[in-house]
Amino acid sequence: MVYSSRVMAAWRQPPKVSLDTSPSPHTTQPTTPTLPPLIKRRRSSSSSDDSSRSSCSSFSSSSSDWHSESPPPRRKAGLPSFERLEDGDILYLPATPIPSSSIIRKHPNQSEVENHLVVVLGKRRYHGKYIVSFRQFTTFHGISVEEKKPERQRGFFMLCDNDESMTTESTNPIARMALGLPLKKRSYINLSPNSLFEIEYEYLDSFHNTLRRPNAESVAFIKRAR
Repeated sequence: MVYSSRVMAAWRQPPKVSLDTSPSPHTTQPTTPTLPPLIKRRRSSSSSDDSSRSSCSSFSSSSSDWHSESPPPRRKAGLPSFERLEDGDILYLPATPIPSSSIIRKHPNQSEVENHLVVVLGKRRYHGKYIVSFRQFTTFHGISVEEKKPERQRGFFMLCDNDESMTTESTNPIARMALGLPLKKRSYINLSPNSLFEIEYEYLDSFHNTLRRPNAESVAFIKRAR
């Protein structure tokens, strides 16, 4: 079949595209699509979530004051967490000055309370603070209670198992240490009426040997002292 040259030329040329962009009378301009109510709600809730997270963040940063329900203080190396603290645990109250705002400063006999080992006798939460009750150990700077105290006061001190000297004239039982691990120095637990203290957990520190602690019977005797 033979085609004319005019027809063949038209077939080979690409179709012409009109450059007229003016809208036809029946064409409507596109409009910005309206978001469905669900998407609008999601965007709105996202904004409210952001503002809520911001307000929560500011609340958290301001919730550590004395009357708040603050989280437990970060424990120091070797110190049992507040949750794991048990009656009979031996801790150390360092010589670091304790602020006047501490609960221990309300105690009538709190002078020179620092720089002693203490035995834990209880714990509680009070106005968002973590409070530990305790009695102190004392060594009387290397002398015995018989040398240090008059006879009428000696019954307020309970000798602990130790490697230095187990001689005692006290009628109190000896504070036996669990696991057969005595203290190295001759030490007494102060059982006098005004020597039961409370302090914030954050001011306590670890004792170098966490296995040394009075046994359950000795702890019960110490807790009965008034």
